[in-house]
Amino acid sequence: MDDKFRSKWIWISSLVFGVFAGLIKAAFFPYPEYTPPAIYPASIAFFITALLWSLLIARNERATIIRGGTVGAIVGLLTPFLMWPFFLGFLALSENRFPELFLWAPIYMLTSLTRISCLTALLGIALGVVLIKIQQKEMVNFEEQ
Repeated sequence: MDDKFRSKWIWISSLVFGVFAGLIKAAFFPYPEYTPPAIYPASIAFFITALLWSLLIARNERATIIRGGTVGAIVGLLTPFLMWPFFLGFLALSENRFPELFLWAPIYMLTSLTRISCLTALLGIALGVVLIKIQQKEMVNFEEQ
């Protein structure tokens, strides 16, 4: 498989997961004064997907449905969990209230892990499987050329 093809799919999957994470956050949790803006889950999902897609799928050249669903599940579980330390860290630094605001991060992390990560993991699995199916079809067309 061509390196250009692999890197293209790392970027495509990362962008798709990032955009979907931002859209889900903006649609279901629209109040920015109580929750992080949509850029935080979008950027966290982008970077986690880029790392996992390159390690589990592109490096091994095994674009299987199970691997795509696994990447989606991990991204879905970790995105709501990891956005809180980044959001509260930036907020605390910008308001010069670092220790008191940042100390809320573990509480919000555990709350989001128990309340929303189940839903986002299921959505991540579905999105990962759809991306793998599209990648497999494009791989067949790429190899036929």
